[in-house]
Amino acid sequence: MIGNPAEEFAEFQRRFLTNAQRATAGQAAASGISASDSSGTVTVSLNSDGQVGNVRLTMDAKHVLGPAGIGPSVIAAVQAASTARLTAWAEAYTDDDATRPSHSVVGSASPGAGLPAASPDGFAAEFERLTTGRNLDSAGVRDAMYELLGLLERVDRSLDVAAEQARIGAAARHIGVSSDRHVRVMMTGAGELVDVHCDSRWLREAHEINIGRQITSAFHGAYQTIARDGVAVSLDDKGLGQLRNLLQDPARLAQMLRLGD
Repeated sequence: MIGNPAEEFAEFQRRFLTNAQRATAGQAAASGISASDSSGTVTVSLNSDGQVGNVRLTMDAKHVLGPAGIGPSVIAAVQAASTARLTAWAEAYTDDDATRPSHSVVGSASPGAGLPAASPDGFAAEFERLTTGRNLDSAGVRDAMYELLGLLERVDRSLDVAAEQARIGAAARHIGVSSDRHVRVMMTGAGELVDVHCDSRWLREAHEINIGRQITSAFHGAYQTIARDGVAVSLDDKGLGQLRNLLQDPARLAQMLRLGD
């Protein structure tokens, strides 16, 4: 049984936009996370993309950890920061305040009046205005549903391609080297840290500030290597990209479904 197209698409878009708002709130909450290893001598700060932006060592780090312990402590600090970032993201994502509307509609105006078409209520009102008076027969309803099913099939294909590209990329290994060549960081194509290696002879003479700086440099080098040599994960514009655009443009959606002029 086919319901009211405006209401059905508005509800679909409402869920879509709500999830996008939650993701945005999570991204903001997870920015600038820092954490330390169990000894407290190595602290890692992540940037807004979850990448290592800075590594700091306390002045007694070499004495506490020894040359062989610095690499593992950096890995532990990165894991702690990543866990803290995920926790902050999840808490913000599930916070109802993150998706509470920032606007209010006062008065007896019709639903969606004064709201942008990109908002769920505005989208519903505009879609309904565009499709009002379109008395579709069974063939028209069937054609509209075929168009929608075709779009969803393209979305599925886009996700399959992206998942395969991500799998291939995640299996690769990428190495970043510090500017002075004394530190090497190995990561997967998915950005997962595998190893941090510091030249032991250099560590004996290097100051903790410089050690942190060079480890940070090696991380940046690894990210650059992933960006340059990694497998690019792209989403088919005819799939997810088209769906995203349609959910922001009721006129295009009505035209695609052959419900508008």
